[in-house]
Amino acid sequence: MKVPHLRLSSLRLLSTLLLSILYFSLSAQSDTQVTLVDMEMVPLVGVQIYSNDYTYTGVSDINGNWMIPANVGEDEKFTFKYVGYQSMSFTKSEISGMYQYVKMSQGLKLDEVMIVGRTDQLASEMIHRVETISQADILRVQSSNSADALGQNADIFIQKSQAGGGSPVIRGFEANKVLLVLDGVRMNNAIYRSGHIQNAITVDNSMLQGIEVIYGPGSLMYGSDALGGVVHFRSKDPVRSFDKEGSIRFLANAGISYASANSKKGIHLDFNLGGRKLGSLTSLTYNDFGDLKSGINRPNKYLGFGGRDWYVETLNGEDRQVINDDPDLQLGTRYQQYDFTQKLVYEVNDKLDLMANFQYSTSSDIPRYDALTELRDGLPRYAEWNYGPQNRFLSTLQAKWKSPNPLFDKAKVIVAYQNIGEDRINRRFQSASRRHQEETVDVYTFTLDINKYLDKYEMIELKYGLEYNHNDVNSVAFGQDINTGDKDTNVFTRYPSAVSSTDALGAYVYSSFKNDLGTKLFGGLRYTANGISVRYDRADKFTWPEEFYDGLTTENQAVTWSFGVRQDIFKKWTIQALLGSAFRSPNVDDLAKVRINSDEVSVPNLGVTPEKSINAEISISRKLGFANISVTGFYTALSDVIVRENFVLPDGTEFLEDEGEQLQVVANVNADKARIVGASFNADWKLTKHWV
Repeated sequence: MKVPHLRLSSLRLLSTLLLSILYFSLSAQSDTQVTLVDMEMVPLVGVQIYSNDYTYTGVSDINGNWMIPANVGEDEKFTFKYVGYQSMSFTKSEISGMYQYVKMSQGLKLDEVMIVGRTDQLASEMIHRVETISQADILRVQSSNSADALGQNADIFIQKSQAGGGSPVIRGFEANKVLLVLDGVRMNNAIYRSGHIQNAITVDNSMLQGIEVIYGPGSLMYGSDALGGVVHFRSKDPVRSFDKEGSIRFLANAGISYASANSKKGIHLDFNLGGRKLGSLTSLTYNDFGDLKSGINRPNKYLGFGGRDWYVETLNGEDRQVINDDPDLQLGTRYQQYDFTQKLVYEVNDKLDLMANFQYSTSSDIPRYDALTELRDGLPRYAEWNYGPQNRFLSTLQAKWKSPNPLFDKAKVIVAYQNIGEDRINRRFQSASRRHQEETVDVYTFTLDINKYLDKYEMIELKYGLEYNHNDVNSVAFGQDINTGDKDTNVFTRYPSAVSSTDALGAYVYSSFKNDLGTKLFGGLRYTANGISVRYDRADKFTWPEEFYDGLTTENQAVTWSFGVRQDIFKKWTIQALLGSAFRSPNVDDLAKVRINSDEVSVPNLGVTPEKSINAEISISRKLGFANISVTGFYTALSDVIVRENFVLPDGTEFLEDEGEQLQVVANVNADKARIVGASFNADWKLTKHWV
C-alpha cells in the first residue's frame, strides 16, 4: 500500500523485512577449507574455481566455502572468477598461507554471464530482454516465497488477493498468459486460469539457484502460454567432489527466519553429499505464516483501506459477525507450508550426465481473504472460504549428452511427471452446507533439445527440439452438513465431471549467426498441435446437451515465428530488434469451467479458439563501466482475445439460482482485437565498490 509520508513508510518497510536470525554451514572433508569473501569479509556464493589445465573445477558453496584439493602439488595454480569481481590466481601454497580466507576485490563492471533459457545459452546472446535474479539476490532480500523474490528483484508486478498468493504480471499479461517453468519443465497446466494464480509460491525459494525472466512472447521455444513472457525457476543442483578418488564432499546449511509483518517463522535445512561420480542434495523447508498486519498510515480518502473491522466466528454451529479489536490485523491470512526436494546427479562417463529431481510441496488450508471480507446486504457473504491444501509433486529424469558428434554437439532430454492438487472449500454465512470442489491434475512431459554448430568457428548455430505434454484432469464436488456430516453430491464440479484431458505436441527449429563485428542474427519457426477432450456425467446438476455426455473434442494448430538482430558496438552499446508471433491455446479452464464469482456464474463454451499475438520491440543499452542503462519499447497486437461475456445455459436461460441468489450466466468468448504499447527504462549502477 502506498502512503504519502516517506519517513513513516520507510519505518513500515523496515518492520516488514525478513530478519535472518541464524544461518550456519557445516563442512566435513579431510582437505583444507578456505572461505571466499569480499573485502568486508562477506562470503561469496558461487565463485568459479579452476586449475590452469582445467583438470580441477569447482564453485564456492552457499557460505563461500571451498575445499583445497589434497591431490595436487603446492605449485598448482588456481583461478577465481566471480561476476562483478576481479579475477585472481594463486598457487596452492599461497592459498594455504591466507589463514582460511581468500579475499576478492570488486570490479566496476556489470557484465552479465548468466546462463538462461530453455537451451542454456548466455544471457548476452539472447535476442529477448532478459533479467536474471541470482541466488545472492534472493538471499539478500530474504523474501517470504518465490513470488515475493520475483517482485522484489525483477521488473515484474506481483498481484496478491491473499497472503498465500503471488501472481506475476509481465507487460500487462498475467496468470495463464505468463509461462512458469521449473528446472526446464513447464508448470502451466490444463487448469491454469485467467484470474490470479498462486502456483509460484509452491517453489521453495530457499532452494533456488536463480530465476530468469524472459520478457515478451516466448512461444518459439516454449509453445503455448508465453504471451507476456517466461519465468524460469532453477533449483540448486548437487555438488560432486572433484578431489582425490574416493573422497566425499559433505556440505550442510541450516537457517531460521522471522518476519514481523506476519509473524512468519521459517526453518530450512539442506545437505549435500558428493563423490566423483554421484552427488545428492536433500532439502527440507517449513514456513508458518501468521495473520498479516496492515500499515497504519493511510491516505485521508481511504482511512479504512486494508482494515479488518469484523470477522465471522462460529460457535456451536452458529455464525456471528464479531468486531475485530485490532482492525489492522488481517484475520484470515495465516497458513503453513512444507517443501521437500531431493536431487541426484550421476556422471555415467565424460559424455553423459543423468539427473533425477523430486520435489514435493504442500500447505495447510489457505484462506481466501478477499472473499472473507465480502458483504452482501450488510452481512458477511461467507463464513468460510479456503483454498484446501495445495499439493505439487514433481519428478523428472534428465539426460545431458555433452560430446560433439556429426548429428549434434549437445543434447538434453527431460521426462517429467507432475501431480497437482487444488481444493476450494467455502460455506455461506449462516448456512450449514460446506461446499467442496477438489481438482487433481496429472501432467506427463517429454522434451528434447539439440544444439549443433554448423561451422568450425562456431559462428552458425542450429537448435531444434520436440515437446509433448499430456494433462488429465479429475474434478469432484460435494456439499457436507457441518452439523450432521451428511454429504450432498448435487453440487457443481468446477471442471467436467466425467473426464477432461489435453494434449500438446510441438517441434521447433532455431538458428543464429554471429560474426567478429558484434552482429548476431536470429530466426526460427515452431509448429504446435493441441487437442482437448471433455465429457460430462449424467448425474450433473446441469442438464447438458446429449453430445456433452458422449464426449467432445476440440483441436487447433499454430505456427509461430520469431526473427531478430543484435548489434554490439565497441562492446559498450547494444541495439536489439525483435519481431515475432505467439499464441495461447485455450485449456480446460477456458473452455469448460463452472465457477461462481460475485453475481456471476461461468459456464462452458467449447467454441473458444486460440489467442494470437504479433510483437515488435527494440532495445538500446549502454555499458558505462560503472553502470548498465537500457531502454526498451514494445508493441503487441492481439487477436481473438479470450474475454468473459454474458451467455446462456443450454436451455436458453440467462440466469441461474444458487442457494437463493440469482446469478448472471457468463462464458469465455473470443473478442475482436486488443493492443498493448509500452516502454521500460532500467539502470544498474555502482555507487562505490561496496554498493550496487
